[in-house]
Amino acid sequence: MTKNEEIEMNEGSHKSPKEWEKMDYEAKCLPDFKNDDDKVVAKIYETDNYGQFRVDKDLCNDDRIKSLKLKYTLNHESLPLVAVKENLGQWEIIVGQDSYCAAKELRIPVYYYETFDSKQFQRSNDLSFNDMEDLLKHLLDKYSFGC
Repeated sequence: MTKNEEIEMNEGSHKSPKEWEKMDYEAKCLPDFKNDDDKVVAKIYETDNYGQFRVDKDLCNDDRIKSLKLKYTLNHESLPLVAVKENLGQWEIIVGQDSYCAAKELRIPVYYYETFDSKQFQRSNDLSFNDMEDLLKHLLDKYSFGC
């Protein structure tokens, strides 16, 4: 127990010595959840522009959509986040189709995040003629194509 806690305890605090002991133990033993090394890896976006998403209706579960809508309406529970990736100028929903459909039916914003920065991982498939020729030679030397 620290000196300040002892003084506070002796000056009429309503905590018992056991409670002070527990607080001291927790301060020493419980992990610090915010670490200086933590970094932002994703941003969460909010939109009511439903047209920017591409959803596979076959992956939607009507019962789950109804359940999410009821939980939102009756219990004020937030809808799960929607995970997306960029595909042909639209956000393709990877996870959370039901959440997206529920938000759209309720006419409330969709909260989503990009699963990875597709621009960061883009690679160039633009091979020169020499690159193609080298690749073809390599494949012909290494493999038998039954010719």
